[in-house]
Amino acid sequence: MKLAYWLIASSMLLGITRGIMKYKVVSLSIYGGEEVYYFDTKLSAQQKVRELKDPDHFSAFIVKTYEISQANN
Repeated sequence: MKLAYWLIASSMLLGITRGIMKYKVVSLSIYGGEEVYYFDTKLSAQQKVRELKDPDHFSAFIVKTYEISQANN
């Protein structure tokens, strides 16, 4: 159920940001919960990944970066 909700919310947000944001960073907490961030530059996405993987977080996050492909309509 949670995955279905996340997929629906992600696709709705992706529709809003399409054409603006190019990179998506998904952060899953090993304690439960997740956060999704959208960025227009690869550098900004990489900075967020470094922030989330900071030693102060004790590796509590599984972080993945995705490049959002642009569909030509």
